[in-house]
This record gives sequence, C-alpha cells and structure tokens, in this order.
Amino acid sequence: MRGKFKPLVQYCLEDFTNVSFSMLDTMIKICGTNVSTLVEILKKSLADIPEKGLEKNSRYLLEHIDLVECRQLPDLCDDIFDVLTEVIDKLAVSDAKFVAQLLRSSLKSAFSSNSKTIKRLSQEEVAEISSDNSPKCEVIVNLFHDGKQFEDRACEASSNDREELSFWLDILSNCKDVKNMYMVFEVLYRWATNKCLQLFSQDDINKLVLLKARRGFSCLHPEFLENSMYLPKALNLLLECEDLVSYRKSRRIPADLSVNLNKFYTDETLHVFRYMQEDFDDECRFTIRVTPGTREKPELFDIVLVRSGPEYDTVVAHLTDNKANPKNIHLEVEVFASDDHERPYSCEISWIKRPVDLYYSDITEHYWNWGEHLSEPTDETCIRLIAYMDR
Repeated sequence: MRGKFKPLVQYCLEDFTNVSFSMLDTMIKICGTNVSTLVEILKKSLADIPEKGLEKNSRYLLEHIDLVECRQLPDLCDDIFDVLTEVIDKLAVSDAKFVAQLLRSSLKSAFSSNSKTIKRLSQEEVAEISSDNSPKCEVIVNLFHDGKQFEDRACEASSNDREELSFWLDILSNCKDVKNMYMVFEVLYRWATNKCLQLFSQDDINKLVLLKARRGFSCLHPEFLENSMYLPKALNLLLECEDLVSYRKSRRIPADLSVNLNKFYTDETLHVFRYMQEDFDDECRFTIRVTPGTREKPELFDIVLVRSGPEYDTVVAHLTDNKANPKNIHLEVEVFASDDHERPYSCEISWIKRPVDLYYSDITEHYWNWGEHLSEPTDETCIRLIAYMDR
C-alpha cells in the first residue's frame, strides 16, 4: 500500500466497531497484500476481548485479511495470536471454534512458508557453486503442487451447495500454494461439485474479487474460463466482471509447436512463445524447456523458463520481455487427439505432481501417470503448452 493510503484507511476505520462490512471490504481491497495498517487496527480492537468477547468487526477482519501476508509481520502477528490463545477458553463456543481453526490455518501457512524458504535457499547455494557458463533457469510457480491437500478437504465440504462454495473460497484464500486466480479456478473445477458451481451468484463473484485483491493476484484471461467452464450462467457472470477477467490486462500465448506426448515424456524439448509487446514493433519471445525424468528418478522431470545457455541464445530473439518471469506465467496444456489440432481440450497441470513411468511386465510398454488426461498417451496424442501472463 502506497504511503498516501495509510491515513485514509486509519481515518475510515477510526470508529472501527461501528463501520459496515462493506467499508471493511473496501479497505481490505485498498490495502491488498500490504496488511500492516489493518493488522495494527485489529490488534487495538482485540484489547477488550477478555471483557466483551470477539466483536463482529474483529472477527470479520480476522476472516478476510490474508493470513499468509500477516506472517510477514511477525511482531504484530504474534501479538494478535497471543491474545487469542490466552482468551480462547473464555469465548463463546462458536467464537472459540473459529479462533481454533484460525490458529491451525495460521500455523499451516507459517510451516509452508518456512519450508519453501529453506528450499529456495538450498537452490541458491547450488547456483553459487555452479559454473558461470551453466544455463540460468527458473521454475514456473504454478507447477507440481500436491492436490491431495484438497482431496482430503473435499470430504469436509458441506452437503449444502451454497455453503460448499464458501467453504472452498475460505480454504483457497489462505492457501500458500495458490499463486494466482487461475489456480483458484482449477481447484474449483476439480474438487467443487457441479451443483455448487451452478449456484454461482453475484455475491460469490464479489468474494472472488476480494480474494484477488487481498492476495495481489492479476486478472484472468477470458479464454481460460471459456475453455474450462461449461456452466453458462456462472460463465456469463464471471466474464462480465472486469475486476476478475480482462483481455486488456492478460495474454494467452500458445507455444509455437505441438509435440507428441510420448516424446514430451522422454526427450528434452524447447517450447518458444511469441507475442507483440505494446509500444514496440519488435516481436517478443521467451523459451520454456522440458527435461524428462527417468523410470528410477521421476523427480528429474522439470519445466523451466530458460534465461541463458546455448538453447536460449539460438531460439530467443534480441528483444525479450521483463514480464516473462516465473511469478507472472501460468502454464496449462492443450491436448490433441492427433497433430492436426482439431478440437483440442485444455488440461490443468498445477495440482498434479511430476509424471511417473509405471511400466508393465513387458519392459517395452509404458504407462505414464500424470493426471487424468495426460496418462497412457497413444502414438497420435499431441500437446501444446499454453502460457497465461499479464500484459
């Protein structure tokens, strides 16, 4: 949040206990991922919790600010959770259950964040001892996440279809593995029921807009929804929301060529993406390299953005776009029954781990396990990578 907004937020929330939920929503949207001012206000509001219980606006703020971002403010965050922990046994039953769930979610977020920090430092140490001539590659952020966390939660979803959608949005709002709005919808497509999604309303759109603002996410490209959502009412509501979906703010870039899916699993392949950048007459390009795994070491399979090295220098034009970075790219796969590109279908790859070669007793036969639509390919099956990114 730029400095000029802090006095505005403080002024609008001066009478914190009496402001409306809509005012709180507006302030949350203004703050986005910079939650320090909101956390300071929340801390003050919890001072009277032993005498008055959990006040409605305090609870609302606890429900709707980004716990993942709160963990970046350890002093303030620890003070808040210290207060909640001390008084949990004095709260009403419903408030106590809420606080217990909140503490559990916060600890999970903290553990996930610390684990990723350790992994990132390890990669940096490896990079430091690598040769200066080795290619510089960066991992695409939406790939190889474990969807089992959502399988485990699906059984907890309410049988009430209206409550089910709120259940999923609450989970996704605080999930550290969710990196963008594309991943939000991939979870909803895969684990929420059709009956739940058929009941999509304007209130649900507003919740998604709020989630997007709190996490600092960018707009979706319309074709992502059009290729994956087959519920006309929900699709129309989403496409009409310019705060969520925009051609002007996003790109959909297919790779130059499709590849045979068996080759994709067994050979190193380069995928070049081209587009025209506004204000430039030159073509922009970036390259993604797919490295195969082996039967014994499936973890070697990787999909990375290439920054340097022979393959980068030979296929990438003189002009590259600074926006082509792993944090800004979301990859999915377009699958074709053959290489004639007729009637392809989109396949999300965010929530499936690396592919595994499960071979049969006859060692020449293979069964590639990589999600529902990318396993056991025929000789004719081809795929093309699709990159979504901001303009």
